[in-house]
Amino acid sequence: AASTDDAPRLRALRDRLRETTAEAHALLAGPTSTVAGNPLRDDDDGGAPADGGGNGRGRDVAGQEAGLALFGTSESYRRSVEDEFESRLSGLEDELDGIRGDIGRSSAPGEGGATAAEGAGPPGGDRYSSVTNVEFLRRHVGILRRCRTVKGRLDGIDALSLTGFAPSSIAAAPPAGRNFDSPSSVTSSPSDFARFAFPSSCGDSSAEDGSPLVRAAELASRAKAEIDGASGLLAEMEGLRSGDGSNGEEDAAASSDRRLVGSLAARVRRCEAELVHRASSVVGQCLVVECGDGESAGGGTTWRIAVRGSNTRVQQNSAGADDEFDLSTPRGGEELAASPLGDAYRVLELFGTLDGTMEELSRRLYDGALGPALDALDGAFDADPSSGFEVKSEEVPAALVPPSGAGRFGPVVRGPAARLSLTLRPGGDGAAKKGGADNPGLASFGSAVDLVSSALGFVQSHLLLGRPSLARALGRHLLGDGARTGGPAAGFGAEVGRAPLTARLVSALRRRCVPPPLEEGAWETVLSNREGAARIASGLEGRLSVLGYMDGSPASLPPAEMASSPAGLSVLVDGSDVGSPIDRAEDATIAGLSAIDTTLGLGASLPSPSADRTDSTLSRLANDLAGSYLESLRSSVLNRARDVLLGTDYHDTLRVGTEVPDPSDPGTPESADADPSAAFAFPLCSVSVTASKSLELVRETLGRAAAPGVPPAVAGVLYRSAREVLDLFRAIVPARHAGEARSLPRTAAVLHDDMVYLAHHCCLLGAEYKLRFRDAAGSTAEGDADGTRALGDAVTFVDMVPPFREGATKVMGAMVEAQKGQIYELVAPRLANFEAGLASDESVSEWDDAESALRASMHHLRHLSRTWSPVLPRRVYHAAVGDLAELVLVLLLGPVLAAREVAEPASRFVHSLLLDAAGGAAGLFLPADGTAGGVGGGDGGRRAAAGRHTPSLGRVEAVGNFMRMNLDEVRRGLEGGTFRCVTARELSG
Repeated sequence: AASTDDAPRLRALRDRLRETTAEAHALLAGPTSTVAGNPLRDDDDGGAPADGGGNGRGRDVAGQEAGLALFGTSESYRRSVEDEFESRLSGLEDELDGIRGDIGRSSAPGEGGATAAEGAGPPGGDRYSSVTNVEFLRRHVGILRRCRTVKGRLDGIDALSLTGFAPSSIAAAPPAGRNFDSPSSVTSSPSDFARFAFPSSCGDSSAEDGSPLVRAAELASRAKAEIDGASGLLAEMEGLRSGDGSNGEEDAAASSDRRLVGSLAARVRRCEAELVHRASSVVGQCLVVECGDGESAGGGTTWRIAVRGSNTRVQQNSAGADDEFDLSTPRGGEELAASPLGDAYRVLELFGTLDGTMEELSRRLYDGALGPALDALDGAFDADPSSGFEVKSEEVPAALVPPSGAGRFGPVVRGPAARLSLTLRPGGDGAAKKGGADNPGLASFGSAVDLVSSALGFVQSHLLLGRPSLARALGRHLLGDGARTGGPAAGFGAEVGRAPLTARLVSALRRRCVPPPLEEGAWETVLSNREGAARIASGLEGRLSVLGYMDGSPASLPPAEMASSPAGLSVLVDGSDVGSPIDRAEDATIAGLSAIDTTLGLGASLPSPSADRTDSTLSRLANDLAGSYLESLRSSVLNRARDVLLGTDYHDTLRVGTEVPDPSDPGTPESADADPSAAFAFPLCSVSVTASKSLELVRETLGRAAAPGVPPAVAGVLYRSAREVLDLFRAIVPARHAGEARSLPRTAAVLHDDMVYLAHHCCLLGAEYKLRFRDAAGSTAEGDADGTRALGDAVTFVDMVPPFREGATKVMGAMVEAQKGQIYELVAPRLANFEAGLASDESVSEWDDAESALRASMHHLRHLSRTWSPVLPRRVYHAAVGDLAELVLVLLLGPVLAAREVAEPASRFVHSLLLDAAGGAAGLFLPADGTAGGVGGGDGGRRAAAGRHTPSLGRVEAVGNFMRMNLDEVRRGLEGGTFRCVTARELSG
């Protein structure tokens, strides 16, 4: 156990520390303008509280407080108060070290050493003599010490705030004859004024260099670090406190420290927010962007980007120099001189808010100058493809560049500015230099690249002070984050969502160097543009990498590959620029839409990409213009298919096919006269306009692919696009109309016919176009070697037949099953007691229920007949209606055959009921001419079709007739085969 002499010492030290804590709150958390009196100085009574009856301390300092409130506190007096507070904290800490050592020495090894001392106090139960209490108080003192440091740095920030947190001056040296002994002589240099007025206000010698803005930011950063340290000590104090909350002294000390640290942390945060606002205001003022809303001398619209406050100068380009960028050098040497921009960037970096400022700068640059200039270039291309920009950089006096964004609380940045002027002129030399008069599209793209390269070079030199780190931060917002994903076949728009400048350059390259699909000579134009576009894009990205905007480096990528057929679903996006194919591995849902893949080796017919390329969005497109053209060609076909599938009313139908008679039974004389070609004819039915237009688009696309003179790569993409049109139909239409197909019989029938219709033509398309592809290959000298003949040998759509037929079977089968369920609900409940009712000698309710069940079921079937007979093929209609009519007949016949006794009146009723059911079922079938008829009628073709598709029809007629026969008629019926449809067991029953 610890010595009992340590407890009184620790309690006395605790009392003094409590007083020091209260005084620390008054000193550290109070206002900084005055320090009224010296709260740390005790009188002769040993630190007794100053009250009216005590040592008279309040009366002695009353006049002093009034004077300080009027005239402020001198720096030396403030220093003395802080030094005395520091001295008191040091004394308390030394005394705690002494008590800690005494406790450790008084703990005998046999009694558990320091561990025992930490666990309990002396025998009297004093809670203030354990090592844990000492460590708790040591952390309490540490928190006060850190708070004192924070307060000193906050005082330094308050002193620097008298300068308005001014950044560095533009002036490189003080004017001659300046008198540094007078405050009035330093008004042009806020940094010198701060050093003159507050030579030691910052309390940190390491923060003496730099402008007031930078010095204040560094002080705030260090103060924040001290706050973090104090928060860590608070957490340790929580761990040392007794968990039961019985020690009120510890709770009060911890609560007091939390309030003190929280108060100082709030002040630090306010300072940080103000400094960030000042720095952002400085950056905003230094950039001046003037939109091109006026005409410049000599014609053409001008956009201007001016930068002030950078302490850089403009270096004019020499005549004939290859360097397209306007670079600059610092004033007066290799190192950049201090500047408002540099100070602002330093502050923003300290507080981690630089990225937000760069985002705002990128927005202003793009919205104010680059975006409108590129829009104007696009507009001028149609009128004069040789239009280009004239670029001029110059240093202009402050009077020609008005301040921009001068905030209410921020200093106004003055002085000369570097300015870049971008003037759009018709017939510019830059456009001709890039592409030549014979290639206006490439020339226009070169003009856009010239604009971007000149503007970003100027911005990097002046606005970003030539710092690659700042250029990289700005480049993330203008050009993208440099992500390198995918290959040449990947989407060219996936990375430019947050990179407006890259998106515009990619759009310009597509519009100017990739001709519209199927334009005459488009393929030759693409091949001729490829080398020039790759050179321009590579030069731009190489220069931007040198300047630090992007991390581009030459990389070898695999050659362009053709994507697989399931890519057709990529056209579901809205907009004219459709992204690249959906990868089979990324979307397993559509992976099985088409079993064929492009294994024809058509990629070998594409030009190989350049070896010197950067793996970036723009470079990939420039090096793969051929692939981009093929993708646009494919997208144009699939966009048309999308419009057909999503924009056509699916309920609009038309009649297609020819009338195909029902096949005769094999081996009959009629079968010998059957037409053999009938097996290849499509039966007469109704299909949707959507399916008809989709098939027309497939044939049109295949016709273009098989036209003479079409390059093999183009033919291969058109063939794949034709297959993808069918894939799209099978993926979109059933899913889009799934609800109607489950509930509406007509929609299910139309969807069934569409699937069968497309499956039928898939059987024939390959054979139809195979010869046409071979003829097209024979019309060109290179046809045998360029892949067209190989494509003709491989053209097929047969693999798509099973999925279409399977889909048709599923949709119609599901509808028939649904109708069976409805018929069963109409008939079965009403026939529940029909078997027992047959023994009655008079009409009962069970007979009425059976008659009602027949009427309801026939009404339902006639409604389906009117719906399906104009839509479905004859054979499919007969199979569907026969299946449903079979269910009605079975339900009616079952109770009759199961009855043990049928009374005479009941037999007459059953005779009428069953014959009406047989006649109604036969009347549902189509006559020989294929037109729907009403119920009834004795047409032989109608009865023959009913007999083939309704197996129970003959049994129903036989049982119905049996109910009205006498024994002689039954004997003759047995001899004549009238009851051949009825089994012996049913007859005996």
